[in-house]
Amino acid sequence: MAKLVLLILLIGIPSVTSSAAWCRYPNSFLFGYAGRAFTTMRGAINACKRNAKCNGITQEPNNKNRYTERVGPQIQSWSPTGETSWAPCPTTANWCEYKNSFLYNYAGPSFTTLQDAQMACLANKKCNGITQEPNNNNRYTLRIGPQIFGTSPSGETSWVLCPTS
Repeated sequence: MAKLVLLILLIGIPSVTSSAAWCRYPNSFLFGYAGRAFTTMRGAINACKRNAKCNGITQEPNNKNRYTERVGPQIQSWSPTGETSWAPCPTTANWCEYKNSFLYNYAGPSFTTLQDAQMACLANKKCNGITQEPNNNNRYTLRIGPQIFGTSPSGETSWVLCPTS
């Protein structure tokens, strides 16, 4: 199962999707080239948004870490060369809840509401999930994870983005 990390990118070109969220998929790629290669992710995303054939970008470690426009649209979660891909995120994130679980290591601040924590997690490239801490006034904490541990010593509950198929 591919780990999904969300990255919010604000790209400054005027269009309907100029401030769209892009999802980051480590160890993955999209099939087929849709255009050029770029030295920056920003340049690749800007070009992808203007290219009707492009459904995402893939960073290629074996190509001087260049970012390439890709056709996709399916994200392949088994890169043999350690590629990382980005594609526009679904308009609504689907979070899966895991009771009595936790993720290791903090990725940022804590929040009083799950919705605020989810929005912050989507914008934080280190965040792979959220854990609610009963012993911390039930605050929602951003976590690095990505592994979910199924036995919480304090009855925590965690949320991660549901796997896409």
